[in-house]
Amino acid sequence: MLLIILCYITVGFREMFNKPNQRAFELVILFLAKCLKNEQLLSSYKGCYPCLDKNQEAQFRKITFQYLKSLEKVGEITLKVFKCSSF
Repeated sequence: MLLIILCYITVGFREMFNKPNQRAFELVILFLAKCLKNEQLLSSYKGCYPCLDKNQEAQFRKITFQYLKSLEKVGEITLKVFKCSSF
């Protein structure tokens, strides 16, 4: 519920996923990292969040991709098609 309210306030809930939305992606990933209480992941975002330019956005996506690949490697998640370009 908190995520829905937060997303509605910051990016507009109705249009949130109509097209690629970097801000919504950041909010969802940070929300999930906080729910998982993953301090290592949250600390790795310190240099690139909040994203103020394209380089920080790319770094945020890269860190997220590396984390998801590590989860896939240890068997925590299973994804058939998984490329960085998906982000």
